[in-house]
Amino acid sequence: MDDTDIKILNPSVNYEDQTNEDGFVNSDTLIKTYLRKKESKQYNKTIDEDTFYKYFSLIMAFIFMIIILNITFVAYKSIDPVAFDNCKSIKSENIIDVFSSVDDIDSAKHALIRWRPENYTFEKYNIENCGRNGVFAYYFSENNDTYIVCDDETIQYVETICKEPRFMGQLLIKVIT
Repeated sequence: MDDTDIKILNPSVNYEDQTNEDGFVNSDTLIKTYLRKKESKQYNKTIDEDTFYKYFSLIMAFIFMIIILNITFVAYKSIDPVAFDNCKSIKSENIIDVFSSVDDIDSAKHALIRWRPENYTFEKYNIENCGRNGVFAYYFSENNDTYIVCDDETIQYVETICKEPRFMGQLLIKVIT
């Protein structure tokens, strides 16, 4: 038998009234009501605290993720400084023969001027694979163009290729740096 069956059997009693026959509220009912309200407040407080801790941990995880990405980005950039640059310098495959001896900076400049008369500025000297069989490379620049004169009597052109980073790449680099 449940509560509804008892109410049907004895309809003269007001079961909604929580008072006893003296007109006072039953102490058991007061205690139960008090405990129910207290439990409800604690439950709501627990829900609020849980929600706070969930959002707090989510925000902290996001902050730590940005910090870790920033450290990774800085470490990678220190290893390879041109990794995230938009422009790359690439040697062209075209090799031009100049048929004049290249032994030093002056002879390299004369060979370059003989091939194309311009006002060239010496940039640097490297020991690297150059031209077809060359070892010594003399870098000259003219405006925005760079030419490499090799000791095997050849000239190569350095092309600068730039590309615009995509939206997500721009956004990621802005957030990390």
